[in-house]
Amino acid sequence: MSLCVDDRPVVIPSMAYEEKRGKLYEKQQVY
Repeated sequence: MSLCVDDRPVVIPSMAYEEKRGKLYEKQQVY
């Protein structure tokens, strides 16, 4: 999923966000 170096920092916080949102993030897969 890593497209560029800019995507790296976005994936790190995204993972933590998914844990908090849980299923909500799965349905709103925008990234």
